[in-house]
Amino acid sequence: MLSDEIALAYDQHNLRYLAGLRCLKKVHKELVNHFSEAELMACPLEPGPSPHSWGRGCTVTFTHNGQTARHKGLVILAGPIRDQLRHSRQAQLQALAQELAQVKADIGQPRLRTLGAVQRRADARRHASNLGQLMSATAYQTQSGQVDLRWQIDTYALWQAEQKDGRYLLVTNDWTLSHQQIFQLYRAKDGLEKRFHVSKSDLQVSPVYLHQDQRIASMLLLNMLALLAYSLLERQVRHQGLHLTTRQLIKRLGAFQFWGEM
Repeated sequence: MLSDEIALAYDQHNLRYLAGLRCLKKVHKELVNHFSEAELMACPLEPGPSPHSWGRGCTVTFTHNGQTARHKGLVILAGPIRDQLRHSRQAQLQALAQELAQVKADIGQPRLRTLGAVQRRADARRHASNLGQLMSATAYQTQSGQVDLRWQIDTYALWQAEQKDGRYLLVTNDWTLSHQQIFQLYRAKDGLEKRFHVSKSDLQVSPVYLHQDQRIASMLLLNMLALLAYSLLERQVRHQGLHLTTRQLIKRLGAFQFWGEM
């Protein structure tokens, strides 16, 4: 978790870092929302005609105990995350609209016959939703004196919410890194975690049936050596231009039969 104190500590110890910043301070939130979506999409971070991520540079200021540091920032717009968030939001808004439609359909039933009762029921449905602030609901009387309910999406509030979708801020004190390098290095951060997933799945280190510490340590050492060989093999395959995981390679080799001298 990067913070002002930690960022300054990196500088004090002459350590380089690259991390995502959880924007809790107002100044950092403003950095993430400073660029329009069009401005971000004008700067792709991936090669090719159809990039999925875009970003623009900025300067991030950290202050702690009277000291100030300015580090290199990169505001990123991730297309897949943006699209997923917007799809989820639309689904939630549709669900809320259906609940309000049910309130309208129930008008006239006991406890739902007056203007105030309908408004309170509609407000309760809105407040129970995470996106209630994006939709208004108003109970009113028709010309014939009947109670009715109408609702609509606040298009401006929805637009404001959508401008934040898929955005995050990366920060580094290494000013020599390009925007593309910052993005690629950060994307590779979960490589180590994926190796341990391989250890638990392909190499089946878990569950552990041993009880003595020495035997457990020996088994884990063998597993780490196997994981090292597994990773080196995958690296060599990639260097040869083959985009295969070790699991895929083993599966393909399993189809071959080898004969040797008896």
